[in-house]
Amino acid sequence: FEQVRHSPNGKRIAAVRRSSVSASDIWLFDLERPVPSRFTFGPFNNWYLTWSPDGSRIAFSSDRFGPEDIFVKSVNGAAEEVAVLKGGALFKEPISWSADGKTIVFEQPDPKTGWDLFLVSADGTGQPKPLLQAAGLERQGVVSPDGRWIAYCSNEAGRIELFVQSFPVPGAKYQVSSAGATIN
Repeated sequence: FEQVRHSPNGKRIAAVRRSSVSASDIWLFDLERPVPSRFTFGPFNNWYLTWSPDGSRIAFSSDRFGPEDIFVKSVNGAAEEVAVLKGGALFKEPISWSADGKTIVFEQPDPKTGWDLFLVSADGTGQPKPLLQAAGLERQGVVSPDGRWIAYCSNEAGRIELFVQSFPVPGAKYQVSSAGATIN
């Protein structure tokens, strides 16, 4: 198992289980019951998952149609899976959600600027919008629980460091590491 993520209430875990080099699925584990349940069904890669703030949905990438696309699926199966972003860049990885659960932060590479952070509506309406797009890389953007800040890694200081910036409108920005940071 890889990409293990706790639900916001800490009662469940979602993890990616690789079945081959070109296939993986997301599994859910209830920490009160030892029986896992399969959340996605291959034979393709379903990965890069992130829980919604209320724990009711999971956003994830899937290469079922070729390039990675971003999907949102209800954890209890009550609603249809929604493709919130299809086409475009080969890699699109959902990282975080806005505090209100309406927007997903995702990262994707750009041939001119490297990895950048974008926003897309969690209901699949509208076009993605750049959030942080500069030369180098901006990755691993995680929105604060109050929805006012985003922490992310960037190499704008010459090496990868951790920054915090106002969210959803970029403005006040602070570098909060000085000895480097690691991108997972």
